[in-house]
Amino acid sequence: MQPCPVVSRSEYPDARRAMFEELLPEQHGEKALPYDTLVERSEGYSGSDIRLVCKEAAMQPLRRLMSVLEQLKSWFLVCRAA
Repeated sequence: MQPCPVVSRSEYPDARRAMFEELLPEQHGEKALPYDTLVERSEGYSGSDIRLVCKEAAMQPLRRLMSVLEQLKSWFLVCRAA
């Protein structure tokens, strides 16, 4: 990750929060995203870093789904051959 140039790393927590709120899907209730924690842990991240973190977070459910579908496909082929 690239450090933020010129600007103190502790500055602009509101900008980081706004990026997380814009880039991540809104969650409600118990599944609400801990934006304060995300902002704290992303201190020193550039906008590109935050974008990449959000993209990776969004891809995790798709990767899990693809894994399950591959397992079901394998199971189906075994059952069909029997």
